Amino acid sequence: LYYEMPRVADPEMDGELLRDYIAYARENARPSLSDAAADELLTSYLELRNPSTGTVTNNGTRTISATPRQLESLVRLSESLAKMRLSDVVRREDAKEALRLMKVATQAAATDPRTGKIDMDMIATGRSTVDRQSEEQLYDAVKELLKERRGSRLQ
Repeated sequence: LYYEMPRVADPEMDGELLRDYIAYARENARPSLSDAAADELLTSYLELRNPSTGTVTNNGTRTISATPRQLESLVRLSESLAKMRLSDVVRREDAKEALRLMKVATQAAATDPRTGKIDMDMIATGRSTVDRQSEEQLYDAVKELLKERRGSRLQ
């Protein structure tokens, strides 16, 4: 009843022109990594893989927060950014932006809503470390209770 229609901004580019631009870029742009972009991606990937800078879990261990799949994604994102510019070369800036996008997406996907902390288990297993630890504690408590009551009926 009191709902107001949201103000929607007019697109800066006509939809048909955008479709044509994307089709042209897919057909004609074939960017390749520059040495600078490759160095940036490799350096960033190695920093993400470094256990001393990895995510610290609740039990004090560190997890590696990058896999070869993430490196492949960074390369594809960098190439896509260059393709958007219709460039034949992926620049260092493309690699830096790809890394920034990956970090923002990872942070959003891996943030445990209860703790507000980044938890890579959310991405790797779909469950937070807190959930996993709670389930382990419950399992251990039930196991201990059953051990104590072995031979007698539970009430």
